[in-house]
Amino acid sequence: MKATEVLALLNAPLLSETDVDKYLSLLVVQPAPLTDWPEPNSPLEHILFSASIFITSRDACEPFRRELHRILGTQNYQHLVALLAYIKTCHGWIEAHPEVASEADQRVINHLGALLEEEPALAEFFGNYQERVKHEYQSLAQQLAKLAEYKHQRQQAELKRIVSKTARLQKANKKLKSKEKEHIAELEKINEQLRHEIAELQRIELQLRRKEQELSDFVENGTIGLHWVGPDGIILWANQAELDLLGYTREEYIGHHIAEFHADQAVIGDILQRLTAKETLNDYEARLQTKDGSIKYVLIDSNVFYDEEQFIHTRCFTRDCTVRRQAEQALKQAYNELEIRVTERTQALVKANQLLAEVRQEASKL
Repeated sequence: MKATEVLALLNAPLLSETDVDKYLSLLVVQPAPLTDWPEPNSPLEHILFSASIFITSRDACEPFRRELHRILGTQNYQHLVALLAYIKTCHGWIEAHPEVASEADQRVINHLGALLEEEPALAEFFGNYQERVKHEYQSLAQQLAKLAEYKHQRQQAELKRIVSKTARLQKANKKLKSKEKEHIAELEKINEQLRHEIAELQRIELQLRRKEQELSDFVENGTIGLHWVGPDGIILWANQAELDLLGYTREEYIGHHIAEFHADQAVIGDILQRLTAKETLNDYEARLQTKDGSIKYVLIDSNVFYDEEQFIHTRCFTRDCTVRRQAEQALKQAYNELEIRVTERTQALVKANQLLAEVRQEASKL
């Protein structure tokens, strides 16, 4: 490791909460387990070393421990933890014993000179290290003192506020007691009014319940078929007239897809598509399959009930026009047969006229 890199590492600021999220997200996407340690100074090695810092953090340690253990495997993870524990122990012991001279350490003797020659700024860092640590501790102590003073001031201010509020509450309580009788009389008057209003509301509620029952009976037992269909095409409700029209029970009809009862799938597909597009259908002709296998011709009027732009269900009226349609078909068939007969008679008359003309021509020759 170069001297400039050592100095940059020593002067590097503490990682922030943003760095915590960053390195955790980078760990999560790494494949596991690693078969070999990453190349020196590679991005993955940087991620692993940076993430290792958070192992000793009380708040963020568990996610990093889990991911590092997953990536490194049990043995390499234990080696990493042992290394970090050793570094932390040495660091704490040196700080607790400032009288220890690092110059006597053989590793310092062997390597420090070359590092200082390569990066002179390291000498200033090591020369001011104890003073820097002392200054940081003093700064922290001052901050803690300021924080304690701030808390004390806040507590005093809060105490004054509570005392003032208590005095105001006591004064207000006296006023309330002096007006207690007046308020009780007023409340009794209001209570009497409320009793009358409740009785009136109960009467109105009873009327509404009767109206609701009448409306429900009108819808359920009316002569026109009614049903609701959800946005997924499932029948949500149908009245008795609809069930009687097709011959199904409620269990056989409600809860099924509406397309099951249409003889023409293209027609029901068009109906659902147009209703989804917020169109209103009037006298839309369709063919329905009854339970006994026969076909019913119906006219459909329908639109959609929306709640804040959300498709809730359709409102569909189904009118039986089978008799009329059969009459129309019979009339059309009779008209076609009559047209054929007229054509045949016309052709016969044309032939007869041609024959008569030939006879007259022969007669004139005689």
